[in-house]
Amino acid sequence: MVAVSLITHGDRDLAIEEHFIEILYPSNILVRVRRTLLTPLDFYIVLGRIKPKLPKPFILSSIGLGVIVDKGFNISSNVVGKYVLLGPTCNDKLFTYDISGLARTYVSVPIDCVTILPSEYAVTEILAAPIVSKITNILKSLTTNAIVRFDHCLCDILTNVLNSLNIPFSRIGRSALEIKYTRENIEKVEINISFKQLKDAKSAKVWNVSCLSNATFNETVLEFFKTLNFKKAFVEIDVNHVNIGVLKKLQEKLIVIVF
Repeated sequence: MVAVSLITHGDRDLAIEEHFIEILYPSNILVRVRRTLLTPLDFYIVLGRIKPKLPKPFILSSIGLGVIVDKGFNISSNVVGKYVLLGPTCNDKLFTYDISGLARTYVSVPIDCVTILPSEYAVTEILAAPIVSKITNILKSLTTNAIVRFDHCLCDILTNVLNSLNIPFSRIGRSALEIKYTRENIEKVEINISFKQLKDAKSAKVWNVSCLSNATFNETVLEFFKTLNFKKAFVEIDVNHVNIGVLKKLQEKLIVIVF
């Protein structure tokens, strides 16, 4: 059985190819992927600026939404037909960087690497849930004034989360804002939130935050998710219409690929 995949060799190229699906191991599920999220990380890989720990070609996308169509014999529960969110990591390995990405019609993964969703959450916006969870946890841990710099495609998501948490802020640039917990002129923490950052690195004065590492979510996040509205953060494109020019939209929006 083969899957249609969106791939690159990291040479400013992009193509749709067929690849054999991984083995359906006893504790794996087979997912028919419906939508995947492209982020600036994928663009950096296409441009050759970030090189995955994988042989070429690279399958893109770290987060996907799909439905379970088959299961290994060790999985006793009735999961076939359930919607799932995949990624951005599986066993601490990042899809599209450490292991093959999710921009393909079918993928076999361990069931522990997906989140089963209520059907009402099987919508495009849920693809941002792990990123929203990561940003929310970072902002909740902040107790002092801060300057936040971010990839511009995160603008709608970041401002929505700040408003929902009632954290006071003001824009100070196209891709920067200032958080003011106090009027005192104290030293500010600098927070950099980026898809280029593959691991978190935190010191007393500078927090470099990876959007995708340690980005998970649970039912509490789903409830919080209901309060947010960031449909403008996405642009949806059919996989057959994706090209290098389209990927330039990642400077402004997150791209959802429809399979």
